Amino acid sequence: MEATIFTTRRRIITQSLESLDHRIVELAVVPDFSDELRGFVSNGLSAAPVSFNGGVYGLIHNGFMFPEKPEVSHSRDRVTGTLLSHALYIAKKFPRQGLAFVLQYLPPYSHTSRHYHRETTEIYHSLAGSCTVFRNGSPTALSGAQSLPIYTEVIHQARTTSQPSLMLLEIRGAGNPLEGDHHHVAQGRYPVSD
Repeated sequence: MEATIFTTRRRIITQSLESLDHRIVELAVVPDFSDELRGFVSNGLSAAPVSFNGGVYGLIHNGFMFPEKPEVSHSRDRVTGTLLSHALYIAKKFPRQGLAFVLQYLPPYSHTSRHYHRETTEIYHSLAGSCTVFRNGSPTALSGAQSLPIYTEVIHQARTTSQPSLMLLEIRGAGNPLEGDHHHVAQGRYPVSD
């Protein structure tokens, strides 16, 4: 069975589960969750099912936290209260100060908010499905086992069409990089909120 694997060296690879070295796994995605997958997990790794694109995928992970229900994005326009993002956050991991991982699901025909970060950098690691990531208005298709960096001050947004997207966000910044450095931008690049 083939898996898309995010390694402890911060790389995305595709490899057969049978030849997988457990020591390199941060997070692995397989297109089928079965009892066989549960039996495969050992050496401190865990397995969890996730509904994706009409099926149940298996996630093999090293210490990710899965809430009972996915967390809905809190990105809202401060003036109108309108929801700015359709992203769902399935799991998180905080290995150390200044580093966080977030497993993000983006449904078909949806998008994240248009935003930037002043002090935080991100790398989008595509695990399954596809999306287009706009960086300062320039589109980049992201699918399969691909990664895309998002640097500070870059206005960015992910959009899906008929396929959903499952991405691992690698987030680096001071303290807890998930707090306080998310600045929304309206069309025309004018900040909506700080």
